[in-house]
Amino acid sequence: MQLNILALTTIKTVILFCGTILTWLTYKAYRRKKSSHLQALCLGIGFITTGTLLAGSAHQLFSLPVVESAIIQSSFTAVGFVMLMYSLHS
Repeated sequence: MQLNILALTTIKTVILFCGTILTWLTYKAYRRKKSSHLQALCLGIGFITTGTLLAGSAHQLFSLPVVESAIIQSSFTAVGFVMLMYSLHS
């Protein structure tokens, strides 16, 4: 069981790290180009990353069940993907 928790924590940390870097890079691109599509891309990646952070925090800090934590993460991921689709649409 401990190995599963370690693996999940490691994977979530990598997702959080990479998501933060991607959000920062797309934010820099948005500031340089002032494009609404880059802004939507930045927000989409940010929402997906924030969902990962909130779900892990809710589970670890507030002892929220895994299913409810997954609902939080999935909700943020869904909104993030909608924003990503918008950013790539036109």
